[in-house]
Amino acid sequence: GPITPRRAAHIGAEVLAALRAAHAAGVLHRDVKPANVLLSNDGRVVLTDFGIAMVEGSSALTMTGEVVGSPEFLAPERALGRTPGPESDLWSLG
Repeated sequence: GPITPRRAAHIGAEVLAALRAAHAAGVLHRDVKPANVLLSNDGRVVLTDFGIAMVEGSSALTMTGEVVGSPEFLAPERALGRTPGPESDLWSLG
């Protein structure tokens, strides 16, 4: 349901912290969207579903030209089939 702007900002900051940790480890989430953010009853925010994540330096598991993820949250470079980076996850968070 509806949340206050303050709570939305807190959730965004917590997801950003999770992305920073993932990016520091060389992992791109590639599917940041509201459905992949869980809120616990005690206020914890958890970024989930790293199913299509990509580890820096690894080869892609998807077919050439195939775009995976939720189109409404894809960064423009990903939608165009270009190489994503941490900024792609940040665009999706925004």
